[in-house]
Amino acid sequence: DQPKEKKQDKTLKDAFDYFLDLHKKQVKERTYQNSKNRCLQMQQYFGEDIMLNLFEIDNGGKAKITEFLESMNAAGSEYQASRCRRLLNNIFSLAIEKGWMRDNQNSAREKFTIELATHQPKGNPHLEWSEVPDLLKAINNSEGNKLTQLATKLHLLMCTRVGVLVRLQWDWFDKENDQWVIPAQTSGLKR
Repeated sequence: DQPKEKKQDKTLKDAFDYFLDLHKKQVKERTYQNSKNRCLQMQQYFGEDIMLNLFEIDNGGKAKITEFLESMNAAGSEYQASRCRRLLNNIFSLAIEKGWMRDNQNSAREKFTIELATHQPKGNPHLEWSEVPDLLKAINNSEGNKLTQLATKLHLLMCTRVGVLVRLQWDWFDKENDQWVIPAQTSGLKR
């Protein structure tokens, strides 16, 4: 007499909640909030009462995810769609570990063909090398605040993010060695 397989009655929301409880302990607050927002977005699309086993491969789970990805792509959110699919992969893997889904039934495991298929990468705006002398002349000849001129030049010389520049402190400047020494305990500036 074979034991009968226990039917799970877990919903997608149950899987989201369980994942987010663990996730909150493992990641920074910002990452947690992003994951939570993605879960809410998917929960609104699929409904919170949808049974988790309907996302298994044998139950048409890939088709459900494909429809979701297509709707996100149509809204111009290709990257968000891809991130949601990767998050679902993690959530379904955890659900399989918990016994809430069957082994080898993670419908979000592999990248879908339609992920980022319509995305056209755009380069960031930039100056051509031939335009750099004109930029430097414009900075030197500007009638604005002298501190702004100097900060702009420093920013260009240091190749840092603006956030780094605005957080620098004058007392960190070592006049003897003619260099800015950033204390090791300064968060966000170590790189």
